[in-house]
Amino acid sequence: MSQENIELVQAALLAYFSNDEATLRGLVAPNAIVSPPPDQPEAGNYHGYEGFARLTREWMDAWEGQAFEVERIWDVQDFVFLTACERVQGRSSGLPMDNQVAFAFSLAEGKIARLRMFHTEEEALESAGLTE
Repeated sequence: MSQENIELVQAALLAYFSNDEATLRGLVAPNAIVSPPPDQPEAGNYHGYEGFARLTREWMDAWEGQAFEVERIWDVQDFVFLTACERVQGRSSGLPMDNQVAFAFSLAEGKIARLRMFHTEEEALESAGLTE
């Protein structure tokens, strides 16, 4: 792994939060697999850029005012990990919520090949067979 992989993940985040669909589409492999946290209702795999877009759209349909602050991004072996604090407000309830989130990215040929979402850094590391 290299700094280039971390920069690729950072570029994907920037594209996502800038609504730059063309750039984001170019960074997600056509056969990418995207997975929400395992405890989510109907958790399953989503495929390709369309799957990524569908998963994020479903998540955002429930919330308003998303703020996302990256806390840490690092690479270990064949993975890039990212932890963040996500602040949202319930669309129907209006209740604010702060979530700790963690992501495990696998990259191949300069694209995101696998993205798995978790609630904690420990869960993300365990999913990759790693402990810190």
